[in-house]
Amino acid sequence: MLTRIWPALAAWGAGLLHLAVAAGCPPPVLLALAALGLAELAWGAVVLHRGRLVMPRVVLGAAVAGVLVSTAVALGGGMGLIPLAAIIALLLYIAAAAGLVLRDIAKGRPGRRSRPLVGLLLGACMVAAITTPALALTGPGELAVPHGELSGHHGH
Repeated sequence: MLTRIWPALAAWGAGLLHLAVAAGCPPPVLLALAALGLAELAWGAVVLHRGRLVMPRVVLGAAVAGVLVSTAVALGGGMGLIPLAAIIALLLYIAAAAGLVLRDIAKGRPGRRSRPLVGLLLGACMVAAITTPALALTGPGELAVPHGELSGHHGH
């Protein structure tokens, strides 16, 4: 199934967003979001390496917790609506995928491996379409050089 590797890509998108938001937060929030972001990146790497969703029970709980933490940060003014919506969409996708894996386990179906290149490319495009605009609206994204412009001298 092509979508077996998409949760890994969604985790990378959420991880990058959590790290970007963390950069503009006070230390306690920074530490929590940075830990969450790094965990998402690491889990995504493991899923891609193994070709299947790993630790579905833990991931289901962690995805829901990530939504709650992100919402709390946004309500506290540490994150805008677009980054929050992107994080929630990515984490809910991961939670849904984990739920499907848990359902398959309950029905006695073994986990299947998946590594199709087409699925990887489609998933990467999907996550990039969600993550890139949201990254632009985080603190570091707003401080970045505007797209299409060069920093520094423009003359010779």
